[in-house]
Amino acid sequence: MPRVTQREQYNRHLFLRTAWTDPSKQTCLAVLSATEQWKIHTFYRPSEELTLKQFRNHLHIIQRDHPQLRHVSGKLYRRIEHAVAQHTQRQTKQQASAEGRKQNKVPARRGGPVVVYGVVRPKPDLNKLLKALVEMAREEQDEDNKSRS
Repeated sequence: MPRVTQREQYNRHLFLRTAWTDPSKQTCLAVLSATEQWKIHTFYRPSEELTLKQFRNHLHIIQRDHPQLRHVSGKLYRRIEHAVAQHTQRQTKQQASAEGRKQNKVPARRGGPVVVYGVVRPKPDLNKLLKALVEMAREEQDEDNKSRS
């Protein structure tokens, strides 16, 4: 199989960046385990907006320090690419079927299991973390107030 050029690697970075920044496509990253997602973040850095020059410098360092990561990341990229293609196809079908029927203001709830996917973040979202901590403190305070009443 031919080697992927640095420009093609950069195009993959841009593709993954789009998937990373589009909330509807972010779940496509969850087709990988957390460990596999970390490998994608280490090699392609989709959470960062990089120029071609910055990405080339990054590739040089990664290939020197982790030469096997190029091959592994390429395989993982293909899985994400496939998941995004399926997601796009589903969206297109849903939009086409929605155009042909009357839209309800409130979508009907489909019974069945709720599926939760994990998407790793290379850097913690401090705002979300702060909100979670504040909410936990409020809940604890409410429980204390109820037990004292």
